Amino acid sequence: MKIKETLIYRVLAQKKYFFLFLVFTLAMAVFYPVVQVSQQGVNNFFFWFSLLKTADWIFFIALCVIFGLNFSLFSWRNDRKICSSRQKIKTGFFGGLGAFLATVLPLCPQCLSFLALLLPVGFLGVLVQYRFWVMAASVSLMVWSLFILGAFDRTENRI
Repeated sequence: MKIKETLIYRVLAQKKYFFLFLVFTLAMAVFYPVVQVSQQGVNNFFFWFSLLKTADWIFFIALCVIFGLNFSLFSWRNDRKICSSRQKIKTGFFGGLGAFLATVLPLCPQCLSFLALLLPVGFLGVLVQYRFWVMAASVSLMVWSLFILGAFDRTENRI
């Protein structure tokens, strides 16, 4: 399959939706670290980036880009009114769950997100220990929502 034949490529070829993609990718790139350092103070925003390891950087970039892709494609489908209610619900659920899990999970083991206020410390230790797998699941859920939206299909009207 050629990438130029996919729906996501055709959607991003339009200036409006490419702009939405960029705006929401950058918004997530700012929002995510702010949530991560909210417990320690927002003045640690740039320090947070120095704590990331290679795998963490990959998850961070993937999360931001996939979030932007989801929002852009969902907006395109919603504008064209070719997205059924069932598809909207499934996409919103999987994409939202993936974004929520990724946002509340501390990406680096030294950071405590606002989840520290809500959960017992013992449970947070388990989340931090298995954060790689939780982040992988979060990104996978967001990719799944792209599949539900038909991002990789050749036809526009897949419902």
